[in-house]
Order: sequence, then structure tokens, then C-alpha cells
Amino acid sequence: MNSIKVLITGGSGRVGKSVVQELEDAGYQIKIFDLEEPKNGKHEFIRGDLRNLDAVKEATRGVEAIIHLAAIPMDIPGEAKEIFEINIMGTFHVLEAAARNSVKRVVFASSVSAYGFIFWKKPITVDYFPIDEKHPCRPDDMYGLSKLIGEKLCYMYTKRYGICTICLRLATVWFPGEEITMSLLSSAQQPESDIDLPHRDMKWQYVDVRDAAQAFRLALEKKEVEHEVYNIGAADVCSDTDSLGLVKLYYPKVKFIHNEKEFLADRKRALFDISKARKELGYKPKFNWRCHVELNIYKR
Repeated sequence: MNSIKVLITGGSGRVGKSVVQELEDAGYQIKIFDLEEPKNGKHEFIRGDLRNLDAVKEATRGVEAIIHLAAIPMDIPGEAKEIFEINIMGTFHVLEAAARNSVKRVVFASSVSAYGFIFWKKPITVDYFPIDEKHPCRPDDMYGLSKLIGEKLCYMYTKRYGICTICLRLATVWFPGEEITMSLLSSAQQPESDIDLPHRDMKWQYVDVRDAAQAFRLALEKKEVEHEVYNIGAADVCSDTDSLGLVKLYYPKVKFIHNEKEFLADRKRALFDISKARKELGYKPKFNWRCHVELNIYKR
């Protein structure tokens, strides 16, 4: 058994279940902190609320690493205060507890929304494609802002307390067979001209939850790192239209394409750039949107 004990906040959640399974398969010792107890009951569980610093401090006692997943996972109209309290103050509590208990590493679940995508009220400015970690972040919603602030908190705790922090900017997470994913897939399969504005972002960025779980494990295993941010997504775009065609259709004002020749060689190349995670984490996405199409057809 792996001697490293890892606390997973939100380990009972939709992403959390896959991360728990990934770490379980790799032999890690697992402790789960959540409001809801996981159904299998295989791992140590602490029921608690991120808004309670004492509860988080107690949960982090005796662990060497934390994967921080727990959060309100989207921008909900009228819930800005709750998102602020859970996503921002909750992340502060996790990092503060880690510092007080000498936890060595924190892996934070950030989001593509930190750039400003998905929940924007007005179309955001896109400087270039593919979107890499150096692209400016311009969120205008509380969820995206909460993820960006979470990253900044991670950076501060690295510099001040020496905690290794890795932030994974997850693309929109897809779950095999789930109704929400099937709905997104249905929208993504519509002719491009018929897609409403918010769903256009779904055409060029997504990640299967099993690949996301792989990324969290790899972040735990990354050596010689202080603080880093990585995009985590699929290897392609969710469309039969070529990647450059999607840019031309949805973002006609974007004139600059990094490594354009590579998009001519691989016409479905991801517009959400995962090359840094590939190179530095050894991340290799295994699943694409067609797997979900086939699953949906099979279920019918």
C-alpha cells in the first residue's frame, strides 16, 4: 500500500468518486471530507463544512497531501454570497489548515471558467488560440472569480509557507452515461450555427472525468515543484468541424493562432491547450466525446 495519506475534500461528489477510485487503484491511503458520506464506506470519512475552519483543520490532521475538490461547481444566479463563502473562504480554510498542520502538498481543482469562459454575461476577449496557461484570465462571474482567487491563494501559501500547490484548470467535466453530459453532447452535436452563445464554449473544451482523475493523481506524484497551474482537457475538440473552423466561426476577431501548422496536421487538435500538462505531468487523456456518443447510442 502507498504510504501517503491523502485528504480529498468533496470526495463523495461526482468528480470526487472518480478521484477516489483513481487513488485507490494506485494504493493511496484516503480520507474523505464532505457533507455527505460516500456510499461504499471503504475509506475514513469526516463529515464537515468547508466554512468551518476548525472542522477543516481537524480533517487535515495527519495527512501528507490534500486534493481540494469541494465547491459549488457552477455560477448560480442569486447565490454569489454562498459561492464566495464556500469556494473562496473554503479554499482559504483548506490552505490555512494545511499550513497549521504542516501538510506538504495541495492540489486544487480550478476551472476553465477562471479564464472567463462558460458563465460569462458578455462574450469575453480572446487574445489567441489555443488557450494556454499564459492567456489572461477575465472572469465576470462569481464561480470563475472564485477559482482564480483560489489559485492566487495557493500561490501565496506556497510563497509564505512552502506548501507545494498545483492548480488544475479543468475543462467542462463529462460523466459517462449521466443525463447532464448527454444534454451537453446533444447541444454540441447541433450544427454550429444553431448553438446558443453559452454552449459554444462546450464545442472546443471538455474533459472526461476519468482523465481528470488521472490528472489529480499525476499532480500528487509530480516532483520538484513549488506552484504550478495546468490546463486539463481532452486531446481534441467536440465537433466534426475542424478546430480552426470553430475559431473562424465563433471567434472571427481572433487572428493569432499559436503553432497554426500543427492544427493543419491535426485538424481536431485541442483549442484548450494541454501541452504543458502532457510535458510536465505526463498527462495522457484516454477518452473523447465519441466514447460518450457510442455509450448514448448503446443505452438507447
